[in-house]
Amino acid sequence: DRQLYIVDPNDEHPVESAQKVPFEGPIFAPVVMHPSRGGMSSSSSEPSRRERRWERVAVVADLKGNIRRLDTDTGAAVWNTKSGAPVFATPCILPAGSASGVSGQTQVIVACVNGHVLSLDLGTGTKLWTFAVGSRKPVFSPPVYVPAHNTVVFGCHDGVLRALSPCRGTLLWEKKSPTLSPIAAAPVIDAHALLPAGNLPNTPAAPIRAAYCSRDGGVFMLLLHGGNLVQELQAWHMDGEVFSSPVLVGKRVLVGCRDDRLWCFRLQR
Repeated sequence: DRQLYIVDPNDEHPVESAQKVPFEGPIFAPVVMHPSRGGMSSSSSEPSRRERRWERVAVVADLKGNIRRLDTDTGAAVWNTKSGAPVFATPCILPAGSASGVSGQTQVIVACVNGHVLSLDLGTGTKLWTFAVGSRKPVFSPPVYVPAHNTVVFGCHDGVLRALSPCRGTLLWEKKSPTLSPIAAAPVIDAHALLPAGNLPNTPAAPIRAAYCSRDGGVFMLLLHGGNLVQELQAWHMDGEVFSSPVLVGKRVLVGCRDDRLWCFRLQR
């Protein structure tokens, strides 16, 4: 209905009492929440003892190409940036810092159906860089940040999985699915790889596992070595289309399929 609902879960009637924030277009992408330092706390009368309070911000995208940061307490827009195309994929918020961002800024990575992936400054909404998929195919796959390798990974409807540098938006590597069937869902990274790497700067990161699905029922397990080296470990195929992300549990991969089944595959190596 082109509205964002801010709900208090402690309210007896949360939906009826929800604060409604109107948008220009329908909202299909899930909302992303992020803690951010707000204004100065007034709990102390001494300026030297005042501390910055933490506030929650939300990043919302709609099908008219609006990307908006909201203050969840008031519903007010902090900024609104036009992407130029509808957004179905969940935005990805990267941590601040020169190693993972641009000049220490906190980035928001947004994928659009015109084949563009944008980086925005969370503080101002300013566009930092734009990456264009050469095939111009739409991107419905939510970008995923891999701290261990400092990369942003996403799939595309051209059947290619790509990794970008979050610093400049340059292409680091790409992996084509065997049939070039569209990749609609987000790839999944081994949970251990979501923790920041403990390696020293400029040292090779340890290989990590990743998995993704193609729409024609393909499931693929990869080994990411960092840099541009990607190794395919194993592949499986299901009897129907796939629009969901896989789940990694040890050496098992679980995937839901349009054949009304939940599949479980075991990695053999």
